[in-house]
Amino acid sequence: MGKSSHVVGFGEDPDWDTGRAAGAAFGRLRGVVAAGHGLLEQGTEGYQKALESSCAQIGVPVGLLFILRPEGDTLELMASQGIPCCQGDVPTIGVQEGLSGWVAAARTMVVVNDVEDDGRFGPVSALGYRRLSAISVPLEHDGDLLGVLTLASPQPNAFATEDLLVVEALATNLSLGLRCREYREAEARNYLGIIRGLATALEAKDAVTRGHSARVAHMCHHIGLALGVEQPALERLEVAASLHDLGKIGVPEAVLNKPGPLDSHELELIRRHPAVGAEMLEEIPLLSDLAPVVRGHHERFGGGGYPDGLEGHGIPLHSRIIAVADALDAMLMPRPYRRDRTVDEALAELRECSGTHFDPRVVEALTRVVTAEGCGHFFSPLPPACCTVT
Repeated sequence: MGKSSHVVGFGEDPDWDTGRAAGAAFGRLRGVVAAGHGLLEQGTEGYQKALESSCAQIGVPVGLLFILRPEGDTLELMASQGIPCCQGDVPTIGVQEGLSGWVAAARTMVVVNDVEDDGRFGPVSALGYRRLSAISVPLEHDGDLLGVLTLASPQPNAFATEDLLVVEALATNLSLGLRCREYREAEARNYLGIIRGLATALEAKDAVTRGHSARVAHMCHHIGLALGVEQPALERLEVAASLHDLGKIGVPEAVLNKPGPLDSHELELIRRHPAVGAEMLEEIPLLSDLAPVVRGHHERFGGGGYPDGLEGHGIPLHSRIIAVADALDAMLMPRPYRRDRTVDEALAELRECSGTHFDPRVVEALTRVVTAEGCGHFFSPLPPACCTVT
């Protein structure tokens, strides 16, 4: 049997019971709204929070949230609960494959009260989880299919009539969330393209530093992996690294290209660039989380850096990673006023400054990467691109 509604018995207060029911309904409404809002969070956590909220509102242990890939014939599993298929590559199913694929093709909600009696779908899904009852609903906006939400239970007849209404409301809010997320990601890509264009224009002023930011981002990717930085934080690290010198746009070209040591005034202009870059990023909501990272990439682990004199773990980890990668690239690039350093010499200098200028753990991670893989691939013309900006 499905979930039963509460029946007022002897000695109970109907007004109190009505209030309790209204409170429960309001709680479910808040959960529905929270599911849609969850999708606006950065990275994959947003998908997972939206799905967990959806499962909680219906009271089922199994949930899957798919989005439709751009080619239109494949559903990609962005979040799951209660199934064991989330290791390795992101699972996908074809449109028309299994319950979720059938719903994507038909664009209609399907309710299966008992898989064994229904006959359309088996008790084991295309992704390997068992279900005896399930609800699957398409996520659509303005006539476009965006994805599919599937909720399931190992028990038959797990859904009450009111659950169907809640699922419809969830579908509406999740669809709005997905569409808003698309707009945000497109906006972020546009912002990032503009900012990177400015950074590229800056590097074009000096042939010596051309490609520096891309190489630093590439190195940061490998250092982050060695330190166990996970997605999406690793992607944000790469984006921050590619923009770390953005503030040099405000530095006169004569200072940037000066062939010898800088005087005190010129040095002050250079030292302003982390703060200037951070201020630029703070004005862009979708990149504002990178501002502290860019601001801190010239702080010193032992203190005495700039612009804020932070030290140790008071410096953001991503700033500490960028600092080491930035220093290695600078040492390996030729300069007219000094001889080139070898990789071994550069690593030796990083180790010598470990604990004073640089985080020892980051220096050790970079040393491991270079020892295992060499340094040449850091300077290839096409380092990996940062694929996610939200």
